[in-house]
Parts: sequence; C-alpha cells; structure tokens
Amino acid sequence: MTDNFLDQGKLICVDWGSSNFRAFLLDDKAELVDRIYFDKGMLELKPDEFEPVLFDLLKYWPTTPIILAGMVGSQKGWRNVKYITCPVKMHDLSQNLTHIVNAQARKVAIIAGVDTEASGAQYDVARGEETQVIGAIEMIGQALEKQAVFCLPGTHSKWMKIADKSIVDFSTHMTGELYDLLIKHSILAPQPASAPKIEDDEAFIKGVKCAKADGGLAHHIFSARTNMLNGELQQNEIEPYLSGILIGTEIKEMQRAIENMQHVYLVGTQALNKLFQLALQQFDLPSSLIDGEKAAYTGMSSIAKQANL
Repeated sequence: MTDNFLDQGKLICVDWGSSNFRAFLLDDKAELVDRIYFDKGMLELKPDEFEPVLFDLLKYWPTTPIILAGMVGSQKGWRNVKYITCPVKMHDLSQNLTHIVNAQARKVAIIAGVDTEASGAQYDVARGEETQVIGAIEMIGQALEKQAVFCLPGTHSKWMKIADKSIVDFSTHMTGELYDLLIKHSILAPQPASAPKIEDDEAFIKGVKCAKADGGLAHHIFSARTNMLNGELQQNEIEPYLSGILIGTEIKEMQRAIENMQHVYLVGTQALNKLFQLALQQFDLPSSLIDGEKAAYTGMSSIAKQANL
C-alpha cells in the first residue's frame, strides 16, 4: 500500500450479512478506493469474534471510522440493534446508530434495521436493504418521483414503497430460497444424466407467462414436470422456467398489492436486475437498474456523513 492510497481512505463501509462480508474504503467524496470480499458471514461467528475478525480483515487499511449494515446488527450478530418502525427517513437511521466500544478506540457504528406492520398483513423486517434503498435514493437524486417502488432481488427479495424519500412500507419474498429448494430437493431436481444448466430467456419468459395465469403457485410449479413429460420443456430448461414462475408470481402479487404501480427501481446485482427487468416487461412495467453494491456503500456513507461519524 502506498502513502497516497492510505491518504485517500476516509471512511470504511461494511455490509456484513449472514454468509458474506463486504467492505468498501471510500475517499472524502464517497468514491470507492478499495474493497474487500470475504466469505465469513455472521452466522459463522460468536459475538466476541466480530471485533478481532473485523480489525484483522481491515488491517491494511487506514484507521478511519467504520460504519456497518446488515445482519451484523441482528440477534445473532455483533450487537442486537433494535429495529426502527416505518416510516423511516435517512435522518432516523443516522440519529439511531449503535456505537461500539472497541479495543482500538475507533469510531465504529452499526445501522439499525427497519420493521413494518403498515401493510396490515403481517410483521416484516429488513437489515441492510434499508441502507441500499437510502443509497439508491441518493443516487437518483432530484429525478426521484414523490412516490416510488424499489425491488431488491435476492434470496429474500424486498419490495419497498417510498414516499417523500421515506420508506413507508415493504414486504419480503423468499423467492430465491424457494427456487434453491425446488431445484435441489424436489421431484424437479435435475437428474444426474441431464444436460447442463443453461441460461434460456425463452424458457424463463414461458415461466413468467405461466405465473400470470390463474391456477396458483403450487399448480404452476408442477407444470414444470408435466411440460417436460409432454415435450414442451427440455430437462435443461426446467431451471429457467421455474425461475420465471417464481419471479413472475412475486411480481404479480406486488402488482396487486401496490396500487397504481407504474415503474420499479431494481437494486441488486447485474444478473438479477436484468432477470427481474425481463420479467417486469411481461407485465408491461418499466424499470430502472441500480447497482446494489454501489447503493449499499452510498447509503452507508450518506448516513455516516449525516451522523458526523
């Protein structure tokens, strides 16, 4: 590391989830200087292991303030940080940081998660996604509508409703986890002798269109088997077809739940953003793509700046 590199780093943003650790070193303009990825999620650590692991991973970076988001603030994380109930603005998050006393006497703080009962259906929670949405709002700037919808695709997708830059409500969908269970532990799991998995937009779109029809999710899922039996699908088309059914069902339900939804901001990886965008097109819903990683560290840096961390 050069002195010039060390001089650039002014803030460290850490997205610490259940299975992965991502750290971002930012300069005084919140631009990315360096990053660290590590497969040491919070589920592998005991509460007293977080501090030594964190400082060991960051030992080559400058001793700047550290702000963290994600499951690191959960019951099984470094500290159990209480949720803030919607509606939530950036100010609410910046004024409710949990500061961690540590051996290096550094400024270290964890961002709270958010919870909601606004939808009336059931209690819901988020840790990390609220920070990504705050970052996405900052990235969009003045172009953001007064009311907007954000979707964060993933293992547990989040759909967040925004009004006047506040998170007013959201819901979680276990779409990614259901997909993983189906292709690994159900009758639809690929056979050992089957052809390798393919990326197939046509099969994916066919699955989305199936989800749009009446019949229900469980019935639609079984159509993956019957369509293979009658020759409508090949074995290596099952996975994109199932993905289309699950994502299509998620979008159909959100289109019903969110009144007058006309546009969706997708905040995630490039691959998932494009997949959800393709599915949204089948519902005639336009979308904008936002890099989830940049949204995460933009959100953390904006919260840190407002909190004078």
